[in-house]
Amino acid sequence: APLPACTLLGQDWPQGPEGCLCAAAKIRAVSPAGTAVEVFYFMSTQTTGRTRPMQQLVLTALFAAIILLMAFTPLGLIDLPVIKATILHVPVVIGSVVLGPKRGAGLGALFGLTSLWKNTMAPSLLSFAFSPFVPLPGAAHGSLWALAICFLPRMLTGVIPWFVSRGLAALSQGRAWGRALGYVLAGAAG
Repeated sequence: APLPACTLLGQDWPQGPEGCLCAAAKIRAVSPAGTAVEVFYFMSTQTTGRTRPMQQLVLTALFAAIILLMAFTPLGLIDLPVIKATILHVPVVIGSVVLGPKRGAGLGALFGLTSLWKNTMAPSLLSFAFSPFVPLPGAAHGSLWALAICFLPRMLTGVIPWFVSRGLAALSQGRAWGRALGYVLAGAAG
C-alpha cells in the first residue's frame, strides 16, 4: 500500500517510515532598493536506494574531469626542463576522502595515466622514470618498472588519505576536532 503524502508549504511530498521525505527552507532576501524576495528551497532529507550510487558516480566523474582538465592545461601540470611539477594529487586526495579508497584508487590511476601520457608525448629530462617508452640514459629502450613508478604511488595517493581521515575520526570518537585534524593529515599524507 502506498504511504500517505505529507503537505509542506502547499506541496504534497511522499512520506517514508520516519516521516516526510523532504525539507524546505524559506529564504528571504532584501534588495538594496528595499524590496523583499522570498525563495522556497526544497531538498530531500533521505536518499533512496538508487540515489547514493548515482551521487558517487557523478562525483567520481566530476573529480575525473577536474583531473583531466588540470593535467592537460597549465593549471595542474607545469612542464619544467627537468621534471613536471604538479598539483594533480589535490583532487585525488579530496576524492579519496569524499568517495572512499576504491574510487580514490581509480582517480589515482587516472592521475598515473595522465602522467604516463604527458611524459611519453612531451618528455623531459626525467621522463624515463615515468614512461617505459622513453629510453633510459645510455640504453636503447625504457624499463617496465616505469609503469610501477607511474601508477602505484599515485594510486596510493587515492587510498591512504581515506584511511588517515577515517582513522583519526575513529580515534577522536567523531569529535569535530578529530575530523578536522584527520582532513589536514589526510591532505599531508596524500
